[in-house]
Amino acid sequence: MPKATYLLPLHLPVKKKVALRNLSLGVSRGETLGLLGHNGAGKTTTMRMVTAEEVPTAGRVVVGGKEVVSNASEGLRSLGYCPQVGGNLSN
Repeated sequence: MPKATYLLPLHLPVKKKVALRNLSLGVSRGETLGLLGHNGAGKTTTMRMVTAEEVPTAGRVVVGGKEVVSNASEGLRSLGYCPQVGGNLSN
């Protein structure tokens, strides 16, 4: 089975509002994913969890067969991420 990226029911409350509730998706190796939605839909929060900038209160993120929260450096090696703004590389 090819290694893929999975988000297994993620949940992240922000203050009194739930930023993400029960998001599940899978992206197979070689596929490209784009997130579209209105302001406040959870796109940025989702990507912050995928890139290990935020830790979900429930669920897990698996990238390339590695869980991101416990093994970010290994999991993120197989991930390409292009933000809409602020995508400067310093190297």
